[in-house]
Amino acid sequence: MPFQLISVDTSVLPTDVLTFYDDNFYQMVEIIVGPAEAKLLEAQGIRSVYSFLNTEDAFHILSIQCSTLNNIKKSICFEADDNTFIVKPGCRNVMNEINHHDFIIRTLNEWFEKHYMELNIRNTSLIENEDFKILFITNGSSEEACILCSCRAKVHLTKFRQNFSLSNYYKHMKSKSCTMIKKKKIINCTTDDQSNIDDDHDSSDDEIPESTASSKRKRFKK
Repeated sequence: MPFQLISVDTSVLPTDVLTFYDDNFYQMVEIIVGPAEAKLLEAQGIRSVYSFLNTEDAFHILSIQCSTLNNIKKSICFEADDNTFIVKPGCRNVMNEINHHDFIIRTLNEWFEKHYMELNIRNTSLIENEDFKILFITNGSSEEACILCSCRAKVHLTKFRQNFSLSNYYKHMKSKSCTMIKKKKIINCTTDDQSNIDDDHDSSDDEIPESTASSKRKRFKK
C-alpha cells in the first residue's frame, strides 16, 4: 500500500512564536499539538522555542522508567507486550513539523538581518503568511518542505542532516523574478522620498527670508 502524502500548513502558528516563553510557550504547544506534548516539554524544562530547537529528541526521555512520566506515556505512546513504550507516529510528526517550522523562521530572520542592505531594503522584515508561507509534506517516513513566496513561486527546500536548508529560497529572493522583494524596494523608495520631502519642508519653515527679516528690524527701530 503506497504512503499517503500529508500536507501541513503551519500558518496556524503565531507569527511571534519565537518570543514565547514559559506559560505562553506551553499554551501554544497545547493548542497546536496537545496537552500531553506540552506536559512532556514542561517536564524536561524546555521553556521556549530556542530550547526546543536545541533539544535533539524531545521524546527520548520516554524511554526512561519514571513514574512522573507515566500519564504522559499513556497519551503519547503505545505500550508493547514487553512493557516498552513506542511514541505514536502522529505525535512525533507534529512535533517535528513545529521544530522544522521554528528553525526555518529563526534562520530566515537571521539571514535577512545580515543581507537586507545587499537587497537594497531598509526598515522592514519578512512576515510569515504575508510575504511567505511554509508547507510541510510527509510521505511515510520522509519529510519534504517548501516555501510559498507571495510572488507565487514555490521553492523546495533541501534536507541537510536533521534540518532543511534555505539556500534555494535565498537565491530566489536575490533573483529578478521575486516580485515580493521588488515591492519592498518600491515601498522603501516611496517612504524615503516622502521623508526627504518632509525634511525639506521643515527646513524651509525654519528659514526666514532676508528681506522679511530686514523689514521686521526696520519696524521696531526707533
